[in-house]
Amino acid sequence: MFVEDKLVADTEDRKNALEEYIYEMRGKIDDVYAEFANEQEKTKLKDLLEKTEVRLFDKKTMHHPPFLIRPSLLSYLETVIPIQQREHY
Repeated sequence: MFVEDKLVADTEDRKNALEEYIYEMRGKIDDVYAEFANEQEKTKLKDLLEKTEVRLFDKKTMHHPPFLIRPSLLSYLETVIPIQQREHY
């Protein structure tokens, strides 16, 4: 029972961290990254963040570990990494 409770608690912690990250990135898209991302990149990022948030709170996946969100992670990283690199150079 302890292991199952720990898994549930860890999953909720990870979901909360991901939710915080989604909100943080939404704020950065039109602020910090505004001059480093074109409109197409901004739209794609916003869409990916929205889809991730929907999955996060979807009743079907609500009690599953966050790794179920991985399919969109690669697409997200392919979009955000170039923007972040432009910001730093």
